[in-house]
Amino acid sequence: MKKKLVSLFALMFMTTLGAHADIDINETNFPDRKFRRFLLAQTYGADGKLTPEEIDGVTSMKVQFMEIQSLKGIEHFTALTSLKCSFNLLKTLDLTQNTALEELLCDNNLLTALDLTKNTALTRLFCYENNILSIDLSQNTELETLSCSENQLRTLDLSKNTVLSWVNCSNNLLTALDLSQNAALEELNISLNQIKGETMDALVASLPAVSKGKLYAIYNKQDQNEITTSQVTAANANGWTIYTYDGNDWKVYADPTAVQNVKAAANDTSASKKKYFKDGKIVIEANGKEFDAAGAQVK
Repeated sequence: MKKKLVSLFALMFMTTLGAHADIDINETNFPDRKFRRFLLAQTYGADGKLTPEEIDGVTSMKVQFMEIQSLKGIEHFTALTSLKCSFNLLKTLDLTQNTALEELLCDNNLLTALDLTKNTALTRLFCYENNILSIDLSQNTELETLSCSENQLRTLDLSKNTVLSWVNCSNNLLTALDLSQNAALEELNISLNQIKGETMDALVASLPAVSKGKLYAIYNKQDQNEITTSQVTAANANGWTIYTYDGNDWKVYADPTAVQNVKAAANDTSASKKKYFKDGKIVIEANGKEFDAAGAQVK
């Protein structure tokens, strides 16, 4: 009799475990109605539940432009390598269980925080146009592409992200940026921040030596970044071309002081001026100095 009871309880226990292995697509597990509707419309969720096999088969998810307010329940999809949830109404996003994630697009939401410390496989992160105040990327050592522009970041530590090749951190509140550990970096946009003077000196000095680096520095007259001719020269020496936005497109930096000098010399009737070709380019000589057509002084 005792053996029969033990067997019965064992059977009940195993049955209970089997029932708990499936995840119901309901309001408890997935509280957002629109996210729930998306899941139910998928082949793997059509029967209203998710089996372990179905969960293991979901490696990519696209839920953009759906007005989703919460992605609670996303943690069940532990095999996800790519999540695209841009243009929603997300205020929080918990991905600490989605450790296989390699690509995340969560731009254009209302996020104020983003915890990615468990997502160590992440290689591509696009979290721009949110309200993120700070972000810890110290555990994301595989990160190659980062766009965190249009947030409220006051600091950005990239010292552990040594394989980063492309970074856009424009339109934040950054006053400094150290790139001394980012030897793979090839393209960087820092425009619309507050980097100038000694901190711009430090940023330029920290740029890795490259062959064709691109640094987008100043967007418009309201940009609080400041970069000088000597800083541009230092960056150029390390293989970086500096760009500023002219209202229509990004253009190679031209020293505004030099432009003003050329204009002033052109209006100065007493100045000695010449215009000629040198090395196949137009050169303007004014007040004993040579300037190119864009107004930058020729060495």
